[in-house]
Amino acid sequence: MIKLKDLLTEANKEPLWTQETVKDVVKQIKKGLKNAAPYLDDIGYSTLGGKDRISILGKISLDPKREWPHGILQNSRWALIHFQPDGTLDTIRMNGYKDYQTRKKVPILRKSKNKDLKQAIDRMGRYFTVVRTKHPDTK
Repeated sequence: MIKLKDLLTEANKEPLWTQETVKDVVKQIKKGLKNAAPYLDDIGYSTLGGKDRISILGKISLDPKREWPHGILQNSRWALIHFQPDGTLDTIRMNGYKDYQTRKKVPILRKSKNKDLKQAIDRMGRYFTVVRTKHPDTK
């Protein structure tokens, strides 16, 4: 059951970024994840929900671009990122594994609520590092 006190504290919480600061936040995310994921060029932001609902989203790959079969992102180990200004990081599921048994063993980063940007970047970095090192694609 949701209490009125919880609703008030959540409503008063400042967003992690605004329209003025979203470009800096995207740069921080790219900088924080550059060692965990080789391809981060598609990370950007969207104002589809309005100026007060600027989401950060994009595609990343755990394989360097030169190793993608036929140069296509979807042929690599890739994932979608959707990060909302209230700190919600949507579920991240890795795609692109050829073998079903390997794909089934790869962990999923469940939907989470983050207090600040550093916590979210650390969470994504740990996840991508574990998947990249412990779950290589069998070819």
